[in-house]
Amino acid sequence: MQNTDIQTMDTTANKLEVYSDSIEESISNYCIDHNLKTEDLYKIDQSRWNSVLLYVYKQVFKPTPDNNPNYRYNGKSNIDYSNKELLNNICDIYINLCYEYSKEVSIMGFSKLTGISVDTIYEWLNEGTVERGSSEVAKKLNAEREESLSVRLVSGKGNPVGILGILNRHYGWNMGQPRGQEQRQTAPSIPDMARKYGIDQADQRQIPKFPEAKETDN
Repeated sequence: MQNTDIQTMDTTANKLEVYSDSIEESISNYCIDHNLKTEDLYKIDQSRWNSVLLYVYKQVFKPTPDNNPNYRYNGKSNIDYSNKELLNNICDIYINLCYEYSKEVSIMGFSKLTGISVDTIYEWLNEGTVERGSSEVAKKLNAEREESLSVRLVSGKGNPVGILGILNRHYGWNMGQPRGQEQRQTAPSIPDMARKYGIDQADQRQIPKFPEAKETDN
C-alpha cells in the first residue's frame, strides 16, 4: 500500500477497505519473504505471530512524514484516532485474524499491528468518554482475549497448563473453572467445552492428568 493513499479516502468505508486489502497483501508478502506457505501461519507459535503483526505494521500502519494524522500527539500509527468507527473496525479485523490463525487476542498484539501504544489504549479505556480514541477497543480486546484463550485450550493448541495459568491470573479461572462460579459448582469439563465450540475431541491433545495420591499404610 502506498502509505499516503489512506488519507485521500473520503469515507470511513473506503479507508477500511484500503486497510483490509493492505493487511491481506502484507501477510502474503510476509509469507513470500520468509519462505512460508499461507497455511504455515496456522502452525506458527505466538512469538512468530508477533513478527507477522510487526511486519504488517511496517507496511501498512507505520506513519510517514506526509501521512501522520497523530503527529501532534506523538502517534506511531497512521490511523486517525478521532475516527472511532475506523478504530473499532480495524480492531475487528485484528480479532478476526487471530481467530482465523488460532492465535491469542491481546491489547499488546493489537498495539504491535497498529502502532497504537498500549498506554494510549488504556488511557482511552480509563478516561471513558474521549474525543480521540475509543474505549470500546480495550473492552473488546480484553473480552476477546479470554474467549480466544479458552478456544485454544479446548482445541489443544498451545500449552494447556500455561493457558490455564493466564486464564486463572487474568480472568479468575480456577484450573478450568470460569470466573463468576462458586467453588462448590462443577467446572465445565473439556468435552463439554469442546461441544460448545464444535471441536472433535478425538483429534485434540488433552490437559495433562495428574495421578491420584496413593494411601499408605500406617
